[in-house]
Amino acid sequence: VAVAEVQKSPRVAELAERIRQKSAESREIAASVEPKDSTIFHVLQPADLGETIGITGDFNGWHPQGIKLHKLKSDTEDSVCGIDLLVEPGTHCYRLVIDGVQVLDPKNPRSGKCPDGIPCSIVEITSMSAENG
Repeated sequence: VAVAEVQKSPRVAELAERIRQKSAESREIAASVEPKDSTIFHVLQPADLGETIGITGDFNGWHPQGIKLHKLKSDTEDSVCGIDLLVEPGTHCYRLVIDGVQVLDPKNPRSGKCPDGIPCSIVEITSMSAENG
């Protein structure tokens, strides 16, 4: 049996139009979220620090679990985890999250006390790309 014609119900047409509008709005919002004076913070850490490695700091509201670092392919024997974060230039406080525990960055000798009074690692991000460790 062949179908000669398919009719779209008015309700389906209305829902499809709403989805198209929301999609266009989402693209506009996403384009406006990126700060104009932002740069990339390259975070690289040895993969053997723990089962899970993340980073948290003033750039993500000190989320307890942090942002997960991903294993990167390496030409050497040593595995590396990393992530690129879009941050505003300036001084940033952060901690690594190793297996759920927040710790200072063992590769960064610069540390201090953050607003919560707990020690943290400190990095200065310039307007060009920067890398820790």
